[in-house]
Amino acid sequence: MSETTYQSFFQQNRFSDLIDFAKKQCLSVASNPHDSRYYAAALFRLGDYKEALSLLEELTPIYGENPDHLSLLAATYRRLGQLEY
Repeated sequence: MSETTYQSFFQQNRFSDLIDFAKKQCLSVASNPHDSRYYAAALFRLGDYKEALSLLEELTPIYGENPDHLSLLAATYRRLGQLEY
């Protein structure tokens, strides 16, 4: 699989650029779940946990068995004070 613009931005820690690009491209989970994961992770890295959670919950039916997805989802819940033990 070739590297996407989203992946490149993420690996370069260009989270704001990734988010801006995603908005300009009207990125959605329905149209591109793979790159939506980078979008959610960038939102998390910049502290926009509420928006990240929205995307992560939408991605869960697709990536719900993926340990990386579940880890980021749990971390997001924890940052929002919604993780119950």
